[in-house]
Amino acid sequence: MVTNPKGEVKMSEVLEEFVEPYLDFAQNRNQREKLFSIAVIAWNLAIMPENERQPMIDQLIKVGLKGNDPLAQQDTREIIDELIARKQKFFAKNKRYIVDFQLQDTGKQFHLSVASTLSNPLVAN
Repeated sequence: MVTNPKGEVKMSEVLEEFVEPYLDFAQNRNQREKLFSIAVIAWNLAIMPENERQPMIDQLIKVGLKGNDPLAQQDTREIIDELIARKQKFFAKNKRYIVDFQLQDTGKQFHLSVASTLSNPLVAN
């Protein structure tokens, strides 16, 4: 595992910037973890080929929100769609997949650690 490879941006900083407009709605650790989980899913979906995205979203909603009411499923779908659009608009050149993250409550603030792939020079920008 390579930690903060030279020439690469810190993905924890990128992910925090990515979710910044939504952070006010996630006050505690549990809410922030849910926000970052959805953000990671949307981030990775935005990198996938467009024709593979919708079936993957449908599957995630079906499995992840099984038993939830249709309104909750629709709200989740809308948030994922918003985040995908945000990724494409503001972070389009970053093609690194996010593999995992950890959120720690330090008492005064939250500390985010992110594991991601390295930049792939074979992926077209």
